[in-house]
Amino acid sequence: FASGSPQSDVVYNGKTLASSQANNMYIFPGLALGARLLQTGRVSDGMLMAAAESVPNQLTDDELAQGRVYPSLANIREISVHVAHAVMRQAFKEGLYSDNRTRFMLKESSHQRFEEYIRQNMYSPEYNETVYYPPGVNDILDQ
Repeated sequence: FASGSPQSDVVYNGKTLASSQANNMYIFPGLALGARLLQTGRVSDGMLMAAAESVPNQLTDDELAQGRVYPSLANIREISVHVAHAVMRQAFKEGLYSDNRTRFMLKESSHQRFEEYIRQNMYSPEYNETVYYPPGVNDILDQ
């Protein structure tokens, strides 16, 4: 079963039903990334459907055996890559693109190479230090 917030697994009639969290973070980061990279200008119903259909394809055999309906959030960045790829393929089919370089790459590149292109264009939440210390100052502070 899936819930809008994290829940414990449930035992029903002697069987453990694995809990999954139904969360918009499975769809929207990859949907937005795919639309941005292909510069679609809009999100079609087909693109939404492609995004939704790509999520359960990321379930592992172990997750399926547990009865989960969503893959682990621990893999959310990789899930977003697959969602973006599915969204872009659908947008390409519908002719919704204005970035010819990405369109060419989508059409001509291997699945693996194209997903690497998506990974390279993902936002990465890495932050620089906000305070500058001149060289050697940290050595003094660490004493």
